[in-house]
Amino acid sequence: MPCQEMAETRESDQLLLGGLMFDRMQRFRVGKSQTGIDRSLRLSIRDAYRHVPVYRRLMDAAAVSPEDVRSSRDLERLPIVSKEDLCRPMAVDDVLRRGTRPDRCERVTTSGASGIPFSIYMSKLEAYYRRLLLLLAWKRVARLAFPCTVVELAAGVENESGFEIRRWGAVRVVRIYAGLPASTQLRILGKSHPQLLVGRPTALEILAEALETSSTLLAPLHVVTRGEILYADTRWKIEAALQCRVSDFYNSEEIGNIAWECPENPSRLHLNTDACVVEIVDEEGIPLPDGVEGRILVTNLYNRTMPFLRYEMGDRAALLNVDQIPCSCGARNPSLSAVSGRIDDFVFLPDGRKLSPHVLAVSLEKALSHRSPHQAPSYHSCRRFQVVQDALDHVTVRIIPEQGVDLDFESIIRLRLRTLHPALRCSVILVDELEFLPSGKFKRVIGRIPASEVSGREP
Repeated sequence: MPCQEMAETRESDQLLLGGLMFDRMQRFRVGKSQTGIDRSLRLSIRDAYRHVPVYRRLMDAAAVSPEDVRSSRDLERLPIVSKEDLCRPMAVDDVLRRGTRPDRCERVTTSGASGIPFSIYMSKLEAYYRRLLLLLAWKRVARLAFPCTVVELAAGVENESGFEIRRWGAVRVVRIYAGLPASTQLRILGKSHPQLLVGRPTALEILAEALETSSTLLAPLHVVTRGEILYADTRWKIEAALQCRVSDFYNSEEIGNIAWECPENPSRLHLNTDACVVEIVDEEGIPLPDGVEGRILVTNLYNRTMPFLRYEMGDRAALLNVDQIPCSCGARNPSLSAVSGRIDDFVFLPDGRKLSPHVLAVSLEKALSHRSPHQAPSYHSCRRFQVVQDALDHVTVRIIPEQGVDLDFESIIRLRLRTLHPALRCSVILVDELEFLPSGKFKRVIGRIPASEVSGREP
């Protein structure tokens, strides 16, 4: 090879390496400027088009090029992506970046709030950055001092002890199975001495009710709720029982932390602009002005392993006074109104014990999931499910089965329900569509037993 050509090749390689290093510095930066956000956005869209087949197909079908998007204001030119678009049975290579080894990725699974759970893959570095952004959001609302202990009430803990311990650097995370009896949860909590307690409002409300008749002393500095609507009476009940402040977070497995509650104004959520770009659009996908509630779309700024571009969350909110920055709390991030659309009913077991709807939904999702590293990161046995409790000892599960799937759903679900309570029975109905609320919102867990059946039966 001639010397000049060799020199040009080395220069090209250096430029490519320099570009990759600069991209990584921008993508994993904390405190991105608007220029940094737009650059990360452009590179994410370009990378998805070049290396993720499902996005190339969707963008080609919409006759749009990555070069058409220069900033977040141009996002409306891209097609909206739904969970169904990413959940159809397909090879794993179709939704992940080319060359990705699924067995070397970190994987999390959605809670199935929309009734369509599926897995999200990310590299080790992307997973680390995701955890870092969550820790920083916790610190913003809770004034945490490190090292510290965080306890999370979770539905995905499955071992004999009912809890597990993880280390995030100087943070010790204790995950407790939210399906355990409240007395057992309190015993583990009492031994953990958490500075921060995290969980869904329904799980924390059950814990707060148990504290009223317990001698356990808990003194967390702060409580963070996420994953469901935090109603005012639930907030008050938790704060009264735990004698500390409650902050609400808008989180998702697809992104991580999307927004955190303003310390000065509980009706306002500050967007995590390091993690994502959020759009509010109408039913036709047209961006809405400030203060008008609409559909939430998110674009992940750091996950190139499994991108999410203009991804519909299935929730609703409004952007608030984007131009009035900084906020009185000091945050310079745009704000979101309270999120709606995450509404499920409590479940009651045959002994009268109250159960978070999230615990039941995740339990069923795991029973119906059949995944391996070589399968698509989707929900293979059914497209969507919905649970209706019509008696203390009985639930009806409505399922839209995936095309070509022939399983004994009732036997599979019956075995799983026995882990929650041996007397809990089920019926399964295969359907073509599921029930939505008049508002158009989807409830995955519906309670239809009269209060008189459970009054006086709670242990």
